[in-house]
Amino acid sequence: MPAEYLRQTTTAKQIETRIYQMQCLHKEFSQPLNVVILVKVNLQTQAWAHVILFSSDLALTYDTLIDYYRLRFQIEIVFTQMTKGACSPAGAVGSRNGFPPFRCRR
Repeated sequence: MPAEYLRQTTTAKQIETRIYQMQCLHKEFSQPLNVVILVKVNLQTQAWAHVILFSSDLALTYDTLIDYYRLRFQIEIVFTQMTKGACSPAGAVGSRNGFPPFRCRR
């Protein structure tokens, strides 16, 4: 990836994380996309992995877009657990944000 798109580099426990952000065009869309690419490299083995996140909101910063995806995946996990019957209502009266509390079976 070109260095001009590099927004942040961190290292923790022998894993280097590089975050890139850029606006890209795609032949299927009429407007540019806000693209964030996370690249993780194991500094001992040089194994690497990447994740690509994108949004049509060009004003989002890379950290906000990452936070939005993090929340999205948390919601998907809970929804999947609920639809597979792994979670059931806790039955408690009163809850935060108007949603009933759930307990998940393990």
